[in-house]
Amino acid sequence: GPDGIIWDLDNTLYTVTPRMEDMYNRALANAFIDSGAALDFDEAYALADQGWKQHKSGAYFLLQRHPMDFPSLHFKILDYLAHNTITPCAHAAALFERCEAHHALIT
Repeated sequence: GPDGIIWDLDNTLYTVTPRMEDMYNRALANAFIDSGAALDFDEAYALADQGWKQHKSGAYFLLQRHPMDFPSLHFKILDYLAHNTITPCAHAAALFERCEAHHALIT
């Protein structure tokens, strides 16, 4: 069998709250504008909000209308996030503690 497990768990180790959703939409809007998208903040925010609500991806409509290299854009988004806004899921730590295999957690 395998010697270990690597977990890659985007958006699963924390609860997405309305405050976090707003912060992420703001970060996306600012990152797109900083990257040269010809949008004002309100329009960029509305597209991010619509993308999250319809596709669980704030960048969905922004990237359709203003194609960009998302990996490099990702780092700009991180600059706008307040990392103390994230609320961890209470049960996540116990799930990993019960796992007997060697594992790494990557988010």
